[in-house]
Amino acid sequence: MVVAKGELFRAWSGGDAKAVAEILNGSLRDRPELDGMVRSFINERNGKMLQKITEYLEGDRPLFIVVGSGHLVGGDGLIAQLRKRGFAVRQL
Repeated sequence: MVVAKGELFRAWSGGDAKAVAEILNGSLRDRPELDGMVRSFINERNGKMLQKITEYLEGDRPLFIVVGSGHLVGGDGLIAQLRKRGFAVRQL
C-alpha cells in the first residue's frame, strides 16, 4: 500500500481513526513477514501500557499520556481496550 505524503497526518488531525487504522494496517497487509514484529511492537506493548494507564487513571492526579498513533486505533488499540474496561474515552 502506498500512502500519499501527509495522508496519515491529515487523517489523524481530522479525527478519522478508521483512516488512521487503515493507513497503518494497510501498509503491513502486504508484508506478512512483519506479523511477529507488529505483535511485539504494538499489541504486546499495548497490554503493558494499558496496565500502567489503568493504574494512573484510578489515581487522583492529573495526567497527560503520550503514545504513538498506532497504539490507539483498532480493536486491540488502547482506546478500545480502555472502553472494554469501562472507561469513557472520547476524541477531542
